[in-house]
Amino acid sequence: MTDTPDGVLATTLEEQHAEIRELIERLKRRSSGPSEDGERKATGSDTSATLKKLEAVLVDHFALEEKGKYLASASAIAPRLSETANRLLRQHSELLDQLRSIIAQAMDASRPEAAGTTLDKEIQRFTHHLGNHDTAENQLIQAAYFDDHGGG
Repeated sequence: MTDTPDGVLATTLEEQHAEIRELIERLKRRSSGPSEDGERKATGSDTSATLKKLEAVLVDHFALEEKGKYLASASAIAPRLSETANRLLRQHSELLDQLRSIIAQAMDASRPEAAGTTLDKEIQRFTHHLGNHDTAENQLIQAAYFDDHGGG
């Protein structure tokens, strides 16, 4: 399957999803003190670097989904899903805008320490939004490719 253009796209998207999940887990572990197992948790600069890496991966990931017609192909199979696919595509720029705002907050070294809690909340909100987006994309693909469309 991976020898076909769709197979290559699917494999690349799967690899990107794994990298995105790993970066999200790093962000979730973010805090200023040591973890329960004694390992150092993310510092502000670690967090900024992780956020920037996540941005780069998401830019590539969203471009691949859009260029590869990942969601458009689902709409072609099941036209009733077109509006959902279009809404999900629009969310790409919204998610990137939200992430870029968080990166700007993380890089603002003049912020008081109390703002770290606000940054944590913004990261949590973003990761929740991204998770919901990913779940909705998966549901769309499942509905398009695996639901009975009454075609015979």
